[in-house]
Amino acid sequence: MDRTATVPDEVLRAVFSFVQAVDPIQSILDYRPRRSSPYTKTPSVPHVHSKFGWINVTYVDRRWRRVAIDHAVLWTKLDGSLGTVWLHEFIKRSREAPLSINNYDVSSFTNTPTAKLRQDIAPILGDLLLTDYARLSSLFLFAPTIGFHRDAFTRNFDALEDITVEDIFSAMPASYPLHLLLDCAPRLHRLRFFLPNCDFTTFDWTHKNLSNIGSLDMTMAERFQIPDFLTALQRLNSLSHLTLTHYVQRRCPLSCEACSTARCEDRVRVPSLKTMMLELSSEMLVHLLRHIRLPSDTRLSLASFGPSKDESVNYALSRELSQLSRSRQETSPPQFAFVDFQPTGANDMTIELSQIADYHRIFPRNRRRKPVHDAQLTLYYPLERGDILLPSLGLSFAHTLSVVDAGTAVNGAILQFTCFPNVARLRLSGTARQGGAIYHGLEVLKDAAVLSELRFLDMDATVFDLRMVLYGINCASGWRDGLVSTFEKVLQARKTAGKPLQALYVHVEEEIALVEQGNVNGTSCMYWPMRKVLEAVECLKAVEGLIIVRKDYDPFSSWPSAC
Repeated sequence: MDRTATVPDEVLRAVFSFVQAVDPIQSILDYRPRRSSPYTKTPSVPHVHSKFGWINVTYVDRRWRRVAIDHAVLWTKLDGSLGTVWLHEFIKRSREAPLSINNYDVSSFTNTPTAKLRQDIAPILGDLLLTDYARLSSLFLFAPTIGFHRDAFTRNFDALEDITVEDIFSAMPASYPLHLLLDCAPRLHRLRFFLPNCDFTTFDWTHKNLSNIGSLDMTMAERFQIPDFLTALQRLNSLSHLTLTHYVQRRCPLSCEACSTARCEDRVRVPSLKTMMLELSSEMLVHLLRHIRLPSDTRLSLASFGPSKDESVNYALSRELSQLSRSRQETSPPQFAFVDFQPTGANDMTIELSQIADYHRIFPRNRRRKPVHDAQLTLYYPLERGDILLPSLGLSFAHTLSVVDAGTAVNGAILQFTCFPNVARLRLSGTARQGGAIYHGLEVLKDAAVLSELRFLDMDATVFDLRMVLYGINCASGWRDGLVSTFEKVLQARKTAGKPLQALYVHVEEEIALVEQGNVNGTSCMYWPMRKVLEAVECLKAVEGLIIVRKDYDPFSSWPSAC
């Protein structure tokens, strides 16, 4: 019996829309570049096999096919990965529904084996933009020519709400007609420019169609007029998401007079702003933090592109962060902190402050993302500037701390830990390839003066599997210089100092159960002799103060939100 026959058509349509969102179409045409910055290119890797994703629902049975084909909204996302046949089919099935056009897959890499197909697809999307402009709701233009830009944006796109223009390879001339985008889109809600080589000095911040902007994302490398931007910001009453990225070529002076005519106390208010991401020079960060007054619930992400070597700039940034932190602590002080020691990069430290702890933590090493997991503040900074910036964040409110890859910077770990005087719960984590370096992050805890209020220590289940926990144990010969030995030393040292840990958690209960059932092959210790694993497990169980728990157990979840 087909139980889906009783499901109403509208429910099926909702399910199909969800599948479309989570299972996008991919094909051999998809040569997306992997780039690390706007100035570098790495070889593109094509998909070897086509993947039609949610289109497969049309092949289940006649009813599913009818419901899917009749649901025009499912066929409105057009891009080059569809291929010419499916692109025409999508256009036909979308009927009069609002369209989303993305030319990313057809605008570059013409020396690939699929160049002929790309050349066939490009004019189809281009013609559609010129003929069906009234239906267009979302537009992503990758490396458009100025001629095409001038031809396309001479019409009124009355339904267009979302525009993205991106070009990371060619040097865009200063005369690139960005104003045409604003002229033709009276309902524009989301605007994104990723144009590192474009000159924004002539950008019209007073344009009337900016008044409805809810999301603004701009990436640039040339001169950026902060006074004009601050003036415009006062008129963007609907702005809820702001992202500014400025790749520094020459640094601006740390002087408000050189940056804005407004006085420091005359701050720009943005009452609707929910998220602000800034990746700027340290000087520009100081300027904007000094002149923008944020709501207390705004999620803020700050990164300094090319951190300043001028100590006065770093201290000025520290003062602005301190003022920001004090204003927020009066209403919603952060209680949870996440620290990531990134092994490479100009900003090799990340700290996130939040009111909500997330056990399954994923750190945002790609700083082009929005702040995640309800982080109130995300700060990327160089390790050597931590002694200046961290004390300004008011970290005494934090009682739970998660740390990633502390072993990549042992001295830095000690420095960061000293800024958390009231942390009672600590979770250590790391990337898989650097798991061994975590030993050093654990070693610093033998000093009871480091995190003196610490009572509970959790070893992240995603990193510390049974093999890593038991590595180095040989009970018969007395060889115990691995992680278990470090556990014992930390527990004993803090007990001797009068600062004992109440519990140290390792998440290996399921693996130990398999070993005791004789199934070592089902564990991370599959290449070890059974006898050795059993002996090592007994040594682990004998560690006083160590608690073995399940992989999905969160020892911190039962704690109250305030200690």
